[in-house]
Amino acid sequence: MDQAERRKDFGTWLRRAWNAALQTADAMGRSPIEELFDRIDVLEREVAALKKEGAAGSASRNMRSR
Repeated sequence: MDQAERRKDFGTWLRRAWNAALQTADAMGRSPIEELFDRIDVLEREVAALKKEGAAGSASRNMRSR
């Protein structure tokens, strides 16, 4: 096996390894269910923040009415 042949074989191996790595990374992408759960988490945090803001607003209104 001469050097040119080794270089060619190494290039082929490298290309196959790169393609396998890209396929693995693509397969590890987020599923629609994971995206849905993340969106639900964001909405729950937004609702909690609005409730907290609403509670603070009603408390300050109660203090003013006294």
